[in-house]
Amino acid sequence: MEKRLLDFVSRHYKAGIFNPAEALQAFRRSHGYNPWRRISWGIAAVAAALITGVFLFDGWKNSWTEYVADAALTEVVLPDGSIAKLGPGASLRLQKHRNSRAVQSKGRIWFEVRKDSLAPFTVDMDGRAAITVLGTKFLADAGDETRVDLFEGRVLFCGAGEESGIILTAGQAAHIEGGAPVYDDAFSADTELWRSGRFHFDGTALEEVLAKLESFYGESLSCADAKDRSLSGRFKAGRLDDLIAAIEEALDVKIEKGE
Repeated sequence: MEKRLLDFVSRHYKAGIFNPAEALQAFRRSHGYNPWRRISWGIAAVAAALITGVFLFDGWKNSWTEYVADAALTEVVLPDGSIAKLGPGASLRLQKHRNSRAVQSKGRIWFEVRKDSLAPFTVDMDGRAAITVLGTKFLADAGDETRVDLFEGRVLFCGAGEESGIILTAGQAAHIEGGAPVYDDAFSADTELWRSGRFHFDGTALEEVLAKLESFYGESLSCADAKDRSLSGRFKAGRLDDLIAAIEEALDVKIEKGE
């Protein structure tokens, strides 16, 4: 640009007639040369980049991570080191870049929460209840019944949108009734399953076995030869089809789904 300016001035210069300073200004006007415009463009580009960066960071920080169990008990390790075992069809979501110890749950989930006295672990149970934890092991059921079975530690169990509720200590259980938490007399019937991740049968009648599988997997099961049959052993709470195949082979029976 500067070389063009000098060429223009030198070609048109005449002593006593031509004013170089005026010629330079005339050239800049005729060619649209404006140094402040370049500066403005630079500032605008930097501002646009900053705004884009802010939006991208905000989107990253507020993004959700979701875990979903299909047809089997699914174990996941959460960002803070806590463990969640999701029952079939259950889901768990959290914003790990904002607060990895605030989760939302649906269905039945077993939690083993890493202790952190400075950062309580909270569970929003599908908008129906809330649990606040410091470090413990518990079963949170946000399925057909909204309840908590507490195995270790202590939790605060509240109704939806409430900050006060009831305190549960190890060995206690409670459920939501009329929007408020109420103590239960006993744990859920299949608590051992959630502790170990395995079904434990000891001479258990096949009809009872099928009832337990129906409750856990949410699938109707039937067996024409169930009467007078019993089952013993430990079975991993994996896919239902695999369990059915194992039981059929062990007892020489045929189990039907959805009937």
